Amino acid sequence: MNTFERSLTTTHIFFLFLLSGLLSVTGKAFRRAGLIAGVLLSMLVLSAQADTVTNTVADAEPDLQGAWVGTLQVGDNKLRLRFNVSREQDQPYQATMDSIDQGASGIPVSRVTVKQQHIELEIDAAQVLYVGEYQVASEQIQGQWQQGGQAFDLTLSRQQQEARKPQDPVKPYPYIEEQISFNNTAAGIQLAGTLTRPADTSHAVPAVVLISGSGPQDRDQQLLGHRPFLVLADYLTRQGFAVLRFDDRGIGKSGGTFYQATSLDFATDVAAAVRYLQQRIEIRADQIGLIGHSEGGLIAPVVAQQQEGVSFLVLLAAPGITGAEISANQFEQMLVSQGLPETTVRHATAIYTNMNKLAAKPRQPTAAELNGYYQLQWQKLPDEIKQQLLPLGGGALSKERLAELQNAWFRYFQQHDPHRWLSKTKLPTLVLYGSKDVQLDAEINIAAIEQALQQARNTQYKVIQLQGLNHLFQEADTGRWDEYASISQTLSPMLLSNLADWLLQITMQKAPELK
Repeated sequence: MNTFERSLTTTHIFFLFLLSGLLSVTGKAFRRAGLIAGVLLSMLVLSAQADTVTNTVADAEPDLQGAWVGTLQVGDNKLRLRFNVSREQDQPYQATMDSIDQGASGIPVSRVTVKQQHIELEIDAAQVLYVGEYQVASEQIQGQWQQGGQAFDLTLSRQQQEARKPQDPVKPYPYIEEQISFNNTAAGIQLAGTLTRPADTSHAVPAVVLISGSGPQDRDQQLLGHRPFLVLADYLTRQGFAVLRFDDRGIGKSGGTFYQATSLDFATDVAAAVRYLQQRIEIRADQIGLIGHSEGGLIAPVVAQQQEGVSFLVLLAAPGITGAEISANQFEQMLVSQGLPETTVRHATAIYTNMNKLAAKPRQPTAAELNGYYQLQWQKLPDEIKQQLLPLGGGALSKERLAELQNAWFRYFQQHDPHRWLSKTKLPTLVLYGSKDVQLDAEINIAAIEQALQQARNTQYKVIQLQGLNHLFQEADTGRWDEYASISQTLSPMLLSNLADWLLQITMQKAPELK
């Protein structure tokens, strides 16, 4: 999904599929074709949570905390990368990576090793190793990006702190902000987040839980310098709502492991957040709702069916069709954008879809079975088609694509049908989509969502298509991913006002006073 996120972004579902090694690498691919894209796609597809972070500290070790940026070039392809390096006092370094041009952020770095001036950054999911030497005079790291037996020069320079986005709230806030934690006892993990609520504590207030999209997301849903959940929480709290946003499991200060968790696993985390709010006397237990973006909009109806006490839903750019259909559509669109002939697109998409179907079977296929099935399909292709696909990585499954096909999240996503959950949803539901969303087709997904809600005999739903907004609900020119970073706006006022108006309307009952 950010095949998203894993933003299918964040974004978690639903960025565009990227042609990385075409039939070899795939799925949640994000952007344009080629080796570099494939590398980053595979990282996002897996959304691999760092298993271990090691750090060997020696004397004269440089202070690497901060953001380091550089441009990776392979042939005519250029891709700007940013490593975000941090360290708690007396603790090992940790890092994440952003692909600035692809709109991908928060990609976990599995290991950070520092030995005096020697630095290594390793990303297990994509079998990538960056090896560099810190240059004191220039305050740069000169090194190489190594993957698949090849090495490419990559120099990293320290980036000055980015200016705040115009909509980022500035403290002191006119409301109460708490750093909180709650337990998902079923999963045996503790999750950390932020609860904001109105300063007037004389009465209980309605509350919402924010659910992030695909990929590893922190509580602010940080993406390319934007923090949409921070902006959204600030806006809604000023409108009289309590807002709970939290780090995904295994991200930030939340426990657990992100890697291999499925959408159903994330749903149990959201359910735990609802139960936490139900115990707070400042919150109206009969007015707790869910706001989910992208994959978060897929998760919200699941939680509503499984957890008592959910009162309303807001689905922001949510999928309405199956994960298999979304994957196939995005992959096909990606190939078309590469200018490939229609026949070639059809053949390539068929192989891609068939591989996903095999991977999604109840018994997980082995690597040998996946490779064997791929080769059978490849050999059936006309020679002309093979010749067109070979330069793009066709002919063999890459390690990244193989890992994706065996990833629990991806396998479940192929099977997930939002209709199953939406067709039972009778709660007040607001569905918002941007007309320029090119990650999830608004017309197709809105139609599917409406059909499901009508089957549920839901008389309390509302659908609004917001003109000119992209998948992140920014005012956009084309809606493409490569605009996300350059747009200074984090969330369109059109989104915020429509959302707040609807929430105020359905929660306008008089709130009980606190005792």
